[in-house]
Formats: sequence, C-alpha cells, structure tokens
Amino acid sequence: MRDHTTDLDTYTAAFEALMPQNLASDLGPLYAEQAYFEDPFNQVYGWEAIEAIFEHMFHTVHHPKFDVLTRALSGDTAFLEWQFTFFDRQYQGHKIYGTSKVVFDAQGRVLSHVDYWDTGLYIYQKVPVLGAIIRWINRKLRPAT
Repeated sequence: MRDHTTDLDTYTAAFEALMPQNLASDLGPLYAEQAYFEDPFNQVYGWEAIEAIFEHMFHTVHHPKFDVLTRALSGDTAFLEWQFTFFDRQYQGHKIYGTSKVVFDAQGRVLSHVDYWDTGLYIYQKVPVLGAIIRWINRKLRPAT
C-alpha cells in the first residue's frame, strides 16, 4: 500500500495556496478522473464539475483562503480540520470552520473529498428572518439552566 503522506502534503499546500490563477494547474492534476466532491450544497463527479464549484466561490466571495489547522492520515484516508476565511460583497469578514474527509487512489490522486461544516451556524443564522427562527429553535432545544 502506498504511503500517502506526500500526497496529503501536496494536496494541503495546493488548498492553502488556492487562487483563480492556479486552480486548474495546481489543484486539477491532484484529482482522479472521476473524483467525487461533496459539500453541504454540492455533490459532483469529475474535475470539470469540481472546478466549477471553486470558480463559483472565487466569483461570489472576496479573498477566500483555506488554512488547514490539523490533519490525520490513516491508510488512503485523510481528515483535515480547516478554517475558511473570506469577505462578502459588503467586505465584512467571515470564518467558517469545518472538516474534510479525503480519500486517495493508488496513484495518490484524490478519489473523494467530502466537506463537513455547519451551514446553520455559518450561513442560515445570518439571514435576517431565517436566522431569527433558527436562533429561536436553538434556544428551545437547549436544556433549561
């Protein structure tokens, strides 16, 4: 079995340096031909579909940046804890914390990348009316103190 430590190092470095100019050249070759990508809003196969997700990100937020905080590797599977920072259209700064499960194939390319993060906390609670409803539900679900 291949040791994927170097593959994980390369993938992590590519994500932390991700920019529109290097998206296809630096990140694209790291994915298997029919790689799977999933986050709370997308479920796609293949580099072209994955690339479209990142291109959309670059068009909708300003100065997006991923920082990998911790990582673990077991066999062909890695887990990354990350912080995603960006500015919205009003140039307000935001941070999203999440985790990714990344599976490498025998050649060291990414076969699957699944992101886990709390859309309720980081997105929906910030929508004016919807956010108030979600905060009310959260209060009702907490134990009485």
